[in-house]
Amino acid sequence: MVFSAGLCDASGISIPGLTVELAFRVPAMFDDCKYTFTIFAFHAGGTRKRAYQLEVIPIDERGHNGTAPCYGPHEHTGVKVEEVRVSHLDCRHPDKWFRVFLDRANIGYGGRYIGPFDGGLFG
Repeated sequence: MVFSAGLCDASGISIPGLTVELAFRVPAMFDDCKYTFTIFAFHAGGTRKRAYQLEVIPIDERGHNGTAPCYGPHEHTGVKVEEVRVSHLDCRHPDKWFRVFLDRANIGYGGRYIGPFDGGLFG
């Protein structure tokens, strides 16, 4: 499941060329997950590049194949990749990971979180 929306500044004015995308993979097993919270910047010619991304996967899963492999939740800031460890958060907490993303990306959001697996998103 993928959801995307434009971003606005503090006064509610749309920020041209920036979107936020939330992607959730339905887990094959109970304790599996893959959540990506991404800000994309659109460039001339319609190309888009990842400006920031928080990717949440199980702590023991290899998540990046760069010069130094990284495991578990990690963030992409431009070309830089770093593991992210937040005490007591794992795959069972997509709502709390969403709040971590908002904090790390400096996005204000006062709305209620309705996750894709809550049963309330589409019903």
